[in-house]
This record gives sequence, structure tokens and C-alpha cells, in this order.
Amino acid sequence: MPLINVRDAVFSSSDEEEEETAFLSSGDAEEEEEQLTPENVDKTPPPPEQTNTTTTNSLIQSLQSPLLVNTSAPIVAELLTTTDFSPLSVELQQAMAGDQVVMSVLTECFSNQERKSSIAQYGRFWKRWADFCLARQWDNLFPPRENDSHKREVFDARFGIFACHEYSKAKNGGRNKKTRANTPETFSQIFQGIDHIVTKIFNRQKMDIPLVRSLNTSYRLKYSRPTRKARPLLGIHIQKLVKVEAILNQDWFTCVVDVVIIAWMAAGRWSCMDNINMKKSTSDVDDTMGINPDPKEKYWLLWWNNRKNKNGLTCTELPIVQDKRFDPRTRFMSMLTRYKRTKKLIPRFTKVQNKDLWNADTSPEKSCTYNSFLGMFRAAMKIAGLENVCDVTDKAMLMEWSLHAFRRGFVTEVRGRGGKHSVYIETIARHGGWSYESTETILGYNSVTTTDHVNMVLPAILKALGQEEEPTTADETVERRRSKRRRRDI
Repeated sequence: MPLINVRDAVFSSSDEEEEETAFLSSGDAEEEEEQLTPENVDKTPPPPEQTNTTTTNSLIQSLQSPLLVNTSAPIVAELLTTTDFSPLSVELQQAMAGDQVVMSVLTECFSNQERKSSIAQYGRFWKRWADFCLARQWDNLFPPRENDSHKREVFDARFGIFACHEYSKAKNGGRNKKTRANTPETFSQIFQGIDHIVTKIFNRQKMDIPLVRSLNTSYRLKYSRPTRKARPLLGIHIQKLVKVEAILNQDWFTCVVDVVIIAWMAAGRWSCMDNINMKKSTSDVDDTMGINPDPKEKYWLLWWNNRKNKNGLTCTELPIVQDKRFDPRTRFMSMLTRYKRTKKLIPRFTKVQNKDLWNADTSPEKSCTYNSFLGMFRAAMKIAGLENVCDVTDKAMLMEWSLHAFRRGFVTEVRGRGGKHSVYIETIARHGGWSYESTETILGYNSVTTTDHVNMVLPAILKALGQEEEPTTADETVERRRSKRRRRDI
């Protein structure tokens, strides 16, 4: 079928359409004439194979843009390159050829399917499967789209073989060859991660292979063990650290206490502390949250670039504590002043050989790693005499300190040990950035102001730290009236 000449089609319109074009100025008409010449329209399209390759390559180049370096885009681009498979259907690639609007939207779409750290984690599992296929010269990484039972059976058989090999590695301690088997959760995460990449990045259906389900069941029944919980860092532990800090007067110890208080107050994970937005947390005026810190000195907004269940910029509303030894903002600003931090909050430390002593590296480009800070934290707890002391009875709890102690300890204090000061679950979820999951609708009704929020959290925090809440003017008036009544009664 010959191509339709767009110019002829447009100008063979009805009389009404011709009358509408009369309102165009001569310049506009000439511009329209120039745009609709046959030379621009009647071109033979490139072969479909060339179009598909060009479109996919353009998508990969867009994902490799320096502007997207803080998203999952670079990892997605690497997955597309190494797998040599496009997430776009042949029909979509042909239809969108040269359409920059669609390309721009799809680039943004594939850059925001998941957090960068999550895609990186799942990408490792996908690479295992891809490398397994490459070693055996298998050319099909995905379940077949067409309704071909034989192809599906071949794919299921190959993926089942891969799953059996992973089963064997997991029960023998995994790739690190640990002394005991990996947990069932670690084993099943391999297939969850691969499914995540298949569905989120490559737009294909889940594997859903019967043999994999059977292997998961077998592994769970054979290698399950009690869940080990992080040891909670309680208010009495923080009080002890602060006292030892004053006596010891060592910079590395003070840094540990700084981080402990900030992380504990925010119910933060290590990944949260490593993703603080320094500029907005220091001083900011946000369109939604307002001035930071609060001009009335009631609260401080600690901003995160990302949290586990919260993509993009979020903040935690922290109450300002009058005792500056326990105030998270005072600790935060002290770290900025001492270490001149602008990118990551915690500077890199180097350990002095054979001593519980660390020296700070003041380079703004270098920051502390998880393992390095964990070593400092455990050493600080040992020096404070808190290494073998536990104040919560739980057989499933780890005795060795971990960096999840801050998050679990906060919840233990403000919910489990708060007594009359216990905080509502929805308030805790808001404060710590927990996912509401299926109860999101119910818990999401916690629509209080920031001032109300910190007023609910502050009493439990003060109680945990052995502080007394300062009475308001109204409280003082009530107390005076009660005292007068007591004197009259006497």
C-alpha cells in the first residue's frame, strides 16, 4: 500500500476546515506549508530490526544520564545492556521511534521502579541466573510470552535446575561458606529478587514455577531457626553513654554518642543515617513543612533523601530536648561544626592498631562505613560497661549489639515501656517511617500537626532519659490551686 501524502490529506478537507485555515496569518500559513512538505513525510521507514535496536539503545543512553546518577537508572541501564533484551515490546519500539516525549517518560518510569539500593540488591540475584544461563549457553532468560507449552516446560526445567544449585549452595552456608545453612528467608529472597527484576524492569510475567515452590517449602521445613532480634538500646543505656562521654573526653566516643542520640530519637536505621539530606536538615524553609528548625524551638525536621519504605525526600519531626546533652539537633550541629560535613553526616574513622581508639578523617568526600561504625559502637558500649548488660528478657534476642538497636530500642521505650506515656502505634509508624501495609487506611488517620506530634512523642522520650517534663503555665496554675485547697483542709 503506498504511503498517504499527509499534505494532500490535510488540504483535501471539508469547506468548514478550509474556512478555519483562513484565519491563519500569511507567516503561519507558510510555516505550515514548510512543515508538511512531501520531503518531510514521504520517507521510507527504517527496517523494524534497526528501529528496535536504535530505540533500545536510546533508552539505555537516557538512563545513563549524569542527572539520574542518584536513582536506580544506572543499574537498570547496566541490566538492559548485559542482558541484551529490551523491556519494550517490538510494537511499542516501532510506534515510539523518534518520539522524544515517550522516551522521556519511559526514562523517568524505569528510573523510579524501585529504590537504587533495592534494584542493586535484586540485580545481584538476577546476575546469578543470567551467568548460570550463559555458562550453559541457554538463550532464554524469561518465561516465553507465546502460549507454547513445550517452550514453557523447557524454561521451567532450566530454571528448576538453577534453583536446585542455589538450594545446594544455601544449605552449605551460601557463597561465603558459613558454618551453618542460610536462613529460609535468604534462600527464598533469591527468587523474589529475580521475579522483581523480571516484572519491574523487563515487564514480563513472574516465574511461578512449581519446583521452586516445592524447594522453598522443603528449605523452610529443613533449615528454619528461631528469628534473632536486635538488642534494643534503651534510655538508661543512652544516659550511661552520656555520663561516660563527659569523663572520657575522646572525640571518637563523642561522635558515637552523637550518632546514637540522633538515630535513636529518629528511630533510624543505619541506611537512614547514611542518607540524611544535610542542607535541608541544617536550615530550610519547606513549602509543606515550613521553617526548619521551628522558630518557637519546639521541633527540628531531620530530612532523609531516602528511607526503606519512603522514596524521595521525607522528614522525621523530632522534638527539641531542653537538656542539650540529649538534644538531637544540638548533636547534629556539633558534628557539622567539628567535622565540616556537607555530604554525609558521619566522617570516616581509622582505628589505632591494638587499641579501642579511632581518629577522624576530616575529608568531606570520605564517610564512615557500616562495619567501621559498628566496631566503634560496640567498643563504646564495652567501655561504658554495657557489653553484657541486658534490660529486656527475650530468648530470641541477640546479646551482641547491632546498629538496629536504635530503632528497636526507641519502639521498646515509647510503646512497650512508656506506661502512661505510651505512644500510639500510628504515631510510631509516622515517626519511624514504617510501612502501614494493609492497615494503611486506619493508621493513616493520624493527621495531627507537627507540634501535636512532637508533644505526643516528647514525654516518652524525656521519661526514658530520666528527664522531667517542664510544666506549662496552665499546669502551674492548677498546682497552685490544689496547694491552696490542701492548706485550707489542714
